[in-house]
Amino acid sequence: MAQIDHNGRDVHREERVSHADAERGEGISTALQAYPSPRVASSGTTLQQRREMPEIIADEPPDDIAPVDIRALMATFPTGVGVITAMEIDGHPWGMTCTSICSVTLEPPTILACLRRESPTLGAVLASGAFALNLLHDGARPTAELFASGAPDRFSRVSWHMSTACKGPHLLDAAHVIADCEVVYSKTVGSHIVVFGEVRRIIRQSEALPLLYGLRRYMCWPGGESQK
Repeated sequence: MAQIDHNGRDVHREERVSHADAERGEGISTALQAYPSPRVASSGTTLQQRREMPEIIADEPPDDIAPVDIRALMATFPTGVGVITAMEIDGHPWGMTCTSICSVTLEPPTILACLRRESPTLGAVLASGAFALNLLHDGARPTAELFASGAPDRFSRVSWHMSTACKGPHLLDAAHVIADCEVVYSKTVGSHIVVFGEVRRIIRQSEALPLLYGLRRYMCWPGGESQK
């Protein structure tokens, strides 16, 4: 005898269908097809409503997007000013002004510098496997400009020192801190090569404030006088 529930359904028939479906490995979902009801999508809409919703296609970026120039971005990020120096095998000194300097890790103590692929200073760094990072003080703007100019006589116009303990020429009057580094890794990225150097020695030459560069001009640490 059929047993009818308060919704008018045959309870025994539903149990028989569910049991048969379970034996076929189809589970509850097939059994419920005997008593269809709107299925609800995870978003809360029924599948019928979802089928009626317009298809949304994301806009694809145009093919003619201009390359991004990050110079305007980085101009808003003031940084210290350093001169990377290295000695060629034949004893010729090389050096260039660099603000693309960053600490990498404390153990082992490692920094990185980004140098132009065509730079003779980079060639000396890679050939010798070492370099010195001269961090300039706030009175050394002329030295920063000199080593950014590429002047061939730049080392004859500054006071510098090189010994067997130095990994590159030390700028005696312009740097307030000098780090002697050995190259441990280098990586080409576009127009530059990222050089990783393990710091072997740090020499603090003075308590002067550091020279800064940002917004396309030289400055000194807050509280000091801006370098015009």
